Formats: sequence, structure tokens, C-alpha cells
Amino acid sequence: MTSAAARRVAATVASAEAGRRLDLWLAERLPDLSRTRIKALVDAGRIRVDDAPALKASRRLRPGERVEAEIPPPPPEDMVPEAIPLAIAFEDDEVLVLDKPAGIVTHPGAGARTGTLAAAALAHAPGIAGVGGPRRPARWPRRPGPTTRSPRSSSDAPSCDGISASRMARSARTKA
Repeated sequence: MTSAAARRVAATVASAEAGRRLDLWLAERLPDLSRTRIKALVDAGRIRVDDAPALKASRRLRPGERVEAEIPPPPPEDMVPEAIPLAIAFEDDEVLVLDKPAGIVTHPGAGARTGTLAAAALAHAPGIAGVGGPRRPARWPRRPGPTTRSPRSSSDAPSCDGISASRMARSARTKA
């Protein structure tokens, strides 16, 4: 369960810190982690107080208690292409327009790391990997309205910038 690259942090609660909540105490010592992330670590059993798993992030600390945290490395930044069927409305060397089915997430996030439209598009057109960053290839512009619209993307940065600029200027026409 322990990753070789996991970061381990340990500290002892000082007398002046008695009564502080565990999550607040840890947030001061681990400024790169949010309290939500700290709570997730507690829930996963990765925070221990005096060699016993902390059961609640809101637990009050006592002086002299030893708190240990095991922080796993962040997930890899590179997106893995996934062979998910796509409904392609239009495609050329610079632009890819898809009919996005309802229910599919566009980019990976906290709720969906796999099965995304971006991963499917990356499998279909590997050239989009260099556009928009490793976790958001192709820079799919946000579109208002229902989720079943036609997302547009591009296979190179100039085309993507052009699509974004035309949408900002509201010159790109879309059907409602």
C-alpha cells in the first residue's frame, strides 16, 4: 500500500497547540495540501496519531502526541489515450468537431479520471497531445447549454487559438 515515492511527515504536538483540530494543525505544516485533501488522507488511513489511525480530521490534539502523515505522490500528469467510440461531425488537418453524447465527461477531474472525451480524442488523433497541456489536450472550449453539443478542438496551437478567439468574439456560429 505504501508507495516508494510517498512523502512522510512526522511532528509532535506542542503544549501551546493542545486542543487544535488535526486538519488545521496539519494544514499549517503542509501548506501544499488543502484541508479537503488532508481529510481524504485521514479517511484513507494515511494519518496516524501515536501509531493509531486518525479516525476524524476534526479530532482535537493533545500535547505530546506524535502525528505522522504519509502523502502519496500526485497522479501522473500524462493522459492515457482510450479507444472510446467517437461520433465525428467534421474533421480535417486542423479541426475536430465531435457530437458529444450526454453523460461523458470532457476532461479528467476529481470525479472522472478515465473514460473522458479528451482521452477518446487523444486515441483518435494523437497529434493533439501537444496542444493545451498534458491533462487537457486539445483545449476543448466550454460551451453553454445542454451537454450534448458539438465540442470543437484542434490539432495544433494556432488553430486552437483561432477557435477560442472566434468564440470569444462570438463569431463562431453554433446551433442551439
